[in-house]
Amino acid sequence: MLTMRIALFDGILETHLHSSLERALVRRGHEVFATGKIGHGFRFPHPVAERLNLERAVSETIAFAPEWVFVFRPASLPPHLLARLRDRGIKTVAWFSDDPVLFDLSYGPIVEQYDRVLHCGNEAVLGFYERFFGRPTGVNFPFWTDHEAFPRVWRSEAEESRAMFLGNVQDAVRRRRYFDLARFGDDIRIHGKTGSDYWKRAAGYLDSDAEVVVAGARTTWAINIPQFFKDHQGLETWFPGLDRLGFFEYPSRVVQYMAMGIPTVSIIPSAPAFETYPEMLVVEDVEAAIDVVRGHSWSEPELRELSDRVTRRFRRHFSADARAQALEAFLSDDDSWQDLDAAERARWFTRFDGERSGLAPTADPERHEDASYIHAPSAPSERRVVVVTDRPPQPTDRAAVLVDSLKALGRAVTIVTATDEHRALDTVVSARDASDAIVLVCSNRLKLSGQYSRQLSDVRSTSVLVLDGQFEVNRASAAMTRNFDVLAFSDPLTLSRFRDAGFERAISLPHVIAPTFVEAVAKQRPAARASLRLSASANVEEAMSPGFSVDLADAGIALESWESLRELPLAELARAVTSETAFISPAGTRSKPVFDSLFHHAWFAAEHVFLPRLNDLTEYPHLADTSVLIGDPGELGRKSWRLLHSPRWSRTLRDASTKWRSRFVGTDAVRDFLHRVERQPAIDHAQLSSNTGLLDQGSALTTSLWALAGDARALKIRIAARERYFAEPQLEVRVRAEGKHVWSARVGTGTSFAVAIRDSVDPRSVEVQVRYTGRSRNVSVAESHRIRITSSATDAPQLPRVRSGSDVTVVEIVQPGA
Repeated sequence: MLTMRIALFDGILETHLHSSLERALVRRGHEVFATGKIGHGFRFPHPVAERLNLERAVSETIAFAPEWVFVFRPASLPPHLLARLRDRGIKTVAWFSDDPVLFDLSYGPIVEQYDRVLHCGNEAVLGFYERFFGRPTGVNFPFWTDHEAFPRVWRSEAEESRAMFLGNVQDAVRRRRYFDLARFGDDIRIHGKTGSDYWKRAAGYLDSDAEVVVAGARTTWAINIPQFFKDHQGLETWFPGLDRLGFFEYPSRVVQYMAMGIPTVSIIPSAPAFETYPEMLVVEDVEAAIDVVRGHSWSEPELRELSDRVTRRFRRHFSADARAQALEAFLSDDDSWQDLDAAERARWFTRFDGERSGLAPTADPERHEDASYIHAPSAPSERRVVVVTDRPPQPTDRAAVLVDSLKALGRAVTIVTATDEHRALDTVVSARDASDAIVLVCSNRLKLSGQYSRQLSDVRSTSVLVLDGQFEVNRASAAMTRNFDVLAFSDPLTLSRFRDAGFERAISLPHVIAPTFVEAVAKQRPAARASLRLSASANVEEAMSPGFSVDLADAGIALESWESLRELPLAELARAVTSETAFISPAGTRSKPVFDSLFHHAWFAAEHVFLPRLNDLTEYPHLADTSVLIGDPGELGRKSWRLLHSPRWSRTLRDASTKWRSRFVGTDAVRDFLHRVERQPAIDHAQLSSNTGLLDQGSALTTSLWALAGDARALKIRIAARERYFAEPQLEVRVRAEGKHVWSARVGTGTSFAVAIRDSVDPRSVEVQVRYTGRSRNVSVAESHRIRITSSATDAPQLPRVRSGSDVTVVEIVQPGA
């Protein structure tokens, strides 16, 4: 077996897919780089911010220098980004997880652009692609997982219901499922987005793999009702002939059921038993499924034996280990799969047995991680720290918590408070007072001029702008941050925006917990209050957390406001918020929740935390992993009951809480943060002083003078936009020579071109005009630059001859990223 360097690009909602495949590939000795989930949806991106995010991920992938890139979501690689990979000789394989319903929208248009295509469909789907493209396009590569994500837990806890269903039942394609499943009565639980729950069958949306495992441990049977493609008629996914392709053979829930060892009943009219999963019971209708679940045709020994066979089927043919073997074969030079018919390619994956994998010992994969949680091994220097704030700090304000943490570390720290008349940092802290110090500026009001930034650099001071909350990348924020040595963000979404825009000096500083508060909570824990309910107001709770406002209405738990806690000293705050169970609604709105320092102190002090289910919560893994998420009214009671009665779930949450909370204790978190600050390279003040426009001063118009045949020369010019605002072709470039228009085109950053000129044309007269043409309201600029010759004439590599009679012409274009 030859080892590969392979990158796993993006991911889908079921994140266990890319993480389990990563683990399996690493065990088999391959070098793996995983970007993690970076996009969403099935349309190619439009917003500038999302394109920049993907652009950055592509650059990181290229830096890894893989042989292959496995693309989980083809819409995350628009053609110009796919071309960047191809231009570097990197081969690509796409996985079509939603085959065939996205054929018209995402899959069909890009089949020919990939070196390999992996489908997720049966014989009918593979035959459809073959007829459309006139050739076999790929093989069936069904969903998979591993026992790390979904261990075998069948009937390991007390039964909550006889059967369970994982999946959504609320939209146009899936709504019929709800009414079919409701006929099971109390024998079934529905876990998914339910919509109107007339018969009270919803048992709560499962927000994590751990919750799915707990639900799987408390059932005897699992139910599957697949997605029938005929139900897409009238939707944007519809295309003629889709209805003839049948149904989705192996949705993710079926593989999760298998991994947990749960015997499964699949309701598919007129379908035979599955050749590749004969242990799954296929029945004609709901009544037949109810008979299986309620009946006594299966004895206890027979059920246990069926569960054993289900588990073995998973390990052999549906595990990540089996898929890793299949991927190795598919990406090899062996193209014999192209000689197989559609039926043979539909079961091709069963040639690979995960129980006979011969795996190597587990190694740590190379990961794309949030730097805020990387603990630096070496100790930072003991430089003084100056903390600057623009108001008298309250106990849990960022400045106050940093000071408390620095004192606990034994660091020399000074806090300086600016008054209303202060507008610039040099009016608050002199360069002399900041000598040999790290200056943490906890304010977005105090400006740092380029001149004062150089003075601080001269006295070996490091300036850090600490920003809380969400910020957009625009001209105002660029001006606010540009002269600081380091930018520290508490909000991960904002950090991602700035990094994607090219702010390499941006790092994370999460909302750490004051050490004094940590000690007070430990003392208060034996006398912790039973429950705590927090929100900005009753109206905010109703909008932010409808499940709380309805389900807690008669619970006798008084609602307390954030403002009533904000000014409390840390010891008093610990007495007020240390609790066994906390129902916390953050301030802000559902689209922009505020997870500030006070919120994190309340989160830290609660043994069990319940939060509203918010769309962006996946960006805050410390909250998602340690909290129980609640959405619709009625869900709180069901989830809290399961938490109370499931030792497995309680243990999982407790372990996650221990891991994450330890990373937020001020002493450790601030020590690591200071170390990262001191590792940042010194800022280039010479570049800052002149780099006021759209382009990078140093690399925007790098030129080389080339000698061409005859009496002609060429200038090779490279365009590079400042802060990487312009990953897409949104720069209009015009070339003029001696006052005459030569050439114009719309390009992206990184574009190179050569302008050929005759000796009779003065190269100093060549002018390049650059104008931003994108739609972003944050940028509206145009610039002109005269060419400077930066190297002597050398022979041009394979440039075409200048046309006879022409004085100036563009003779070469190199696409972005070349």
